[in-house]
Amino acid sequence: MVEVPGDRIDVHRERHREESAGATGEQLAEYLASDAALHLLAKLGYSGIGTIDTIALSQRPEWTDARLSDFTYEEMNVWLD
Repeated sequence: MVEVPGDRIDVHRERHREESAGATGEQLAEYLASDAALHLLAKLGYSGIGTIDTIALSQRPEWTDARLSDFTYEEMNVWLD
C-alpha cells in the first residue's frame, strides 16, 4: 500500500503541467504510487516487473495506523503486506 499525500500530487501537477493537464487527482495518485512501488522493488533487487495494479482509495486503511511504513520514497509511505 502506498500513501500519496495530496501535497505530493499538487507538486507533481505543478511540475508537469502539460503531462498532467487532463489527469484527475486519483490518476496522478495511482501514477505516483506505481513509481514508488517500482523504486521499492528495484531496491529489493527485483527487476523487469511488468505491471503494478493500482487503485486510489479515499482514505488510508486503518491497518496502516498500527505500524510504521516499510519504505519511504519522495514523501510517500509504502507498506508491504
